[in-house]
Amino acid sequence: MGLYDSLQVVLTSIAISDESGTHTLTAKDFSEPALLDSGTSAQSLPPQVISELVKGLDVVEPSGQIVWLQVPCSYQNVNASLVYQFGGSSGPKINVPFSQLVNTNGQLTYFLDGIPGCSFNAFSNVEAGADFW
Repeated sequence: MGLYDSLQVVLTSIAISDESGTHTLTAKDFSEPALLDSGTSAQSLPPQVISELVKGLDVVEPSGQIVWLQVPCSYQNVNASLVYQFGGSSGPKINVPFSQLVNTNGQLTYFLDGIPGCSFNAFSNVEAGADFW
């Protein structure tokens, strides 16, 4: 009997769910292998999803010493989640609350208007040079 060192499934949708509804970040034909339970809360996401997060969340993209997307720390307290769906429109979904995705990593940054900035635990898999998740 063989040993398994990872479990990959087909991820078919990524969306943001908040009080105003669900906003899909991926195309209808989106289909990517996803590694589940990688042992980290960091998420390596396709560039088009990162681009949609940047547009929709007022995210500051990484530059210089900052390697994570930066969001206002107040996002830790919003009633919103990233929603991952597997296996098509009738497949199972996993909701990851923003409270689990926003953190200081021990370092606070500040936006130009003085608002504290925290990291959003997602990065482009192209920048990481890695396969999806």
